[in-house]
Amino acid sequence: ELKTFIAEHKYNPRYEIVWWMVAGLLKGAALENFFTLLEQKPRDLIGVRHQQVIMGCLHEARAQLKKTTVDRLETELMQWFHFGMELRKYALYRQSTFPEHLLLAELTNPESNKQTIIQILSALSTLSTVTISGLSAFLKDEDASVRSAAAYALRNKNTLSDDDISALISSLTDKDQFVRSGATEALGHHNTLSADAIPALLTALKDQNESVRSAAVNALSCRNTLSAGAISALLTALKDQNESVRSAAANALGSQNTLSAGAISALLTALKDKNESVRSAAANALGSQNTLSAGAISALLTALKDKNEPVRYEAVEALGRQNTLSADAVSVLSSSLKDQDTFVRSIAAYTLGDQNTLSADAISALLTILKDKNEPVRYEAFRTLDSHVDALYPLLPSLDLDLIQALYTSVLFPKDFSQLIAPLYIQDNQLHFYTAKGPGQPIELTSEQSAMIIKALRAVRAEAGIAPLPEEEPFL
Repeated sequence: ELKTFIAEHKYNPRYEIVWWMVAGLLKGAALENFFTLLEQKPRDLIGVRHQQVIMGCLHEARAQLKKTTVDRLETELMQWFHFGMELRKYALYRQSTFPEHLLLAELTNPESNKQTIIQILSALSTLSTVTISGLSAFLKDEDASVRSAAAYALRNKNTLSDDDISALISSLTDKDQFVRSGATEALGHHNTLSADAIPALLTALKDQNESVRSAAVNALSCRNTLSAGAISALLTALKDQNESVRSAAANALGSQNTLSAGAISALLTALKDKNESVRSAAANALGSQNTLSAGAISALLTALKDKNEPVRYEAVEALGRQNTLSADAVSVLSSSLKDQDTFVRSIAAYTLGDQNTLSADAISALLTILKDKNEPVRYEAFRTLDSHVDALYPLLPSLDLDLIQALYTSVLFPKDFSQLIAPLYIQDNQLHFYTAKGPGQPIELTSEQSAMIIKALRAVRAEAGIAPLPEEEPFL
């Protein structure tokens, strides 16, 4: 009965983990018998699915199986490996359960395609320290394509030994540009670097190849704190003839918590770069500083008129990261609510919401985009108005019926008990409202304005099936 069950379900993906668990729990003769049952008929005619099942079970049970059984299964697995290599189909060997030591051993085979095998190893999510060290050894291979593949394979591994780091540093002077670029990127992906690595990366900033220089800048951008010498090198890279290098340098400077006045000045120059990616990166980098000078703020406000949408977006976001903005800055920022780009309008509305106070003009601009065709834009406008509701009351008399109704359901109606649950009512043609500080100054209304507000809110209540407001006492 068990034999029949295994024969029927051994290739069923739903049972795959079950077979792994069984292989991991069994020992001795029972385990050997389990593998014998997996090998019996029916067998997968294509063959790959069968090897996948065996591979997963072998991964769980290797230590408990007889050496002769392991050798036999691995020999057959490598036969399929070579067959797949001939067909240039590698799906089976990119599985996490494929024995990595077999791939590492295959790299010593003079007939093997080292570059492809290294790429297969690179795609595996985790590798043993032995395999990683084995890959490092191929940084000295006589074939440049193999050295390059080894460098890029190490890029994806967060944990490298000191010897691995040293090997990558040595590769920064490789005669092949792809090897140098790969080694630079690999160092940049590593969380911690030795004292020798940073100077080597600074030297790579002067490489004749732009891809290497760009990779070196990106590697430095992963460091939260850089020395004055490193910052100086990045400022030089900000003037590189290649726009990708300049853009990467701006981003790297933006990763620093505090920049000197000289660095800020260089970024302001980059904000006028002929390349839009550089301008965008410069705006983003300026935004990483919590407090900017009036001149820097002015430059970002000018960037709000840039012809490139990402530049305008980053400028708005940079302004939003400032602790405080002047009334004039808020006024200019409000003009971005009319930007043709959806993302710019949305981030502008969001940014205004972070300001402690907004002028009547800014509130009016936000009210205008409540009818924006884009839902995220409307959402951010409502969110900002919700945090500045006190400034909204004086404008209610001038709004049309649709806007009043939208504000009632999205802003005026409290979300939870953490908010002030304040009344709003009309008495003697005056609009009375309350703020967190107490009663606000009543707003004079014309008869038409009173009628409009009452009509708008009655309509919402009626649609919800709530009893109408009394004519003689129009509390809202």
